[in-house]
Amino acid sequence: MIALLPLFIVEEYDDAEKKASLKEDITLAEGLKAGDTSSMERIFSKYYDHLYAFINRYLRHEEHAADMTQEAFLKLFGAASKVKTEKGIKNYLFTIAINLCHNEKKKKDNRVLKHSIDELHEKGMSLADQNTGHEKKFMLQEMEDHLAELVDNLPEKEKDVILMRKIGNMPFKEISDTLGFSLRYVKYLASNAIEKITAGFDKAGFTVDGNFAI
Repeated sequence: MIALLPLFIVEEYDDAEKKASLKEDITLAEGLKAGDTSSMERIFSKYYDHLYAFINRYLRHEEHAADMTQEAFLKLFGAASKVKTEKGIKNYLFTIAINLCHNEKKKKDNRVLKHSIDELHEKGMSLADQNTGHEKKFMLQEMEDHLAELVDNLPEKEKDVILMRKIGNMPFKEISDTLGFSLRYVKYLASNAIEKITAGFDKAGFTVDGNFAI
């Protein structure tokens, strides 16, 4: 067996960064509502990578993810007049993205997903160095594939929370606001998901060095 290095490590922004980002989001929301083109460009620039990463991890299909990321921005810009400026932009974008992902998944439930996950987060799974032996590399790839399958098979709400937390780098409070769930329920969903992923690795015969942390 091979030890799995700690997964699901998320670095929280400090309070000053959160406040600065929210302040900018409110300004951008006001600009968007007023039809300001530069605000639209800044929104696209600020959130494209995060939104694309979230959708791509959800669907595990790069071409669909790129198309749906574009669609999410178009939907946001098309509904500019309905944006509540005090909520900023991020919640709107991720709500749109989640709905698009759910709809796509319903259409593609029987499609075999061929793309393996490279990692759940930019600083997620740490692979052994490149000089590792062939057998160990094969085992690490097997673990990545198994992780992808476990996440993909989570109940819809749990998968939403895990990917928003890991890929969207969203605090639990922000996830709670976006999904319309209580903070306690969001943490409950995250805890359930982590338990299932941990149990899945244990059942597959992988050991865990450290804890799954969120």
